[in-house]
Amino acid sequence: MKFEEKEFAEILQKIKDNPTDAKAYSELGSFLGVIYDELALVALTKCIELEPKNPDSYFDRAFCYRDLNHYNQAILDLNKAIELSPNNGKFYKLRGLFLEEDENYSEAVKDFSKLIELNFENVAEWHAKRGENFFELRKFKKALADFEKAVELNYKHKDSAEKRCSDIKKILQLNELKFGGWYFVEKKLKGQAILMENETLLAEEKLKLAQENFDAGNFNNAIAYCRQAISYNQKNIEAMLLLGR
Repeated sequence: MKFEEKEFAEILQKIKDNPTDAKAYSELGSFLGVIYDELALVALTKCIELEPKNPDSYFDRAFCYRDLNHYNQAILDLNKAIELSPNNGKFYKLRGLFLEEDENYSEAVKDFSKLIELNFENVAEWHAKRGENFFELRKFKKALADFEKAVELNYKHKDSAEKRCSDIKKILQLNELKFGGWYFVEKKLKGQAILMENETLLAEEKLKLAQENFDAGNFNNAIAYCRQAISYNQKNIEAMLLLGR
């Protein structure tokens, strides 16, 4: 008999010997959950019926619900786990991750904030995760603050966090330019938002400023703006012509 089959048989024997053994049903749910989520769900539900005050059983069942793509039920189970054990970080961690997967970013932010408050495990990771969710909510300044904090705390993916800081600073820079707000193109790639500036719009703005300064006789400023316009768009003929005057 293979080890897995022996373990399975032992768990079933425990249940046969004592049909009200909640721990045995929990073991069965964990065993089945690796392959058979629906069967694991039945076992864990039985475990909860026998021991409704055990938060870990709701935690385990939430995994099954999530694997079956039943996010609402998974969140309800984690809500119950938190109700029973309000200071256990692992429950907020899992709920925050599930909420993020379900694109409920505003609620995910609350759970990652709680993890930071509890100082649970690697706090730098929760700053980075909260930053990602703030970013999805277009709260760029808050996202930047979290990514900068993650870098300060030596986040394990420090290079990635520094890149996000750089991207967000560019967005905020664009937002400060008074020509219709910020411009960006967003593309999803493995759950990451990749930002690209609209350099043509930036070049047009710099060219406009260059022309205004040239007409006003502020030639040094005009030259500086022309060079900036060309740096954004090297094929900007108008800036080159203005610079050549």
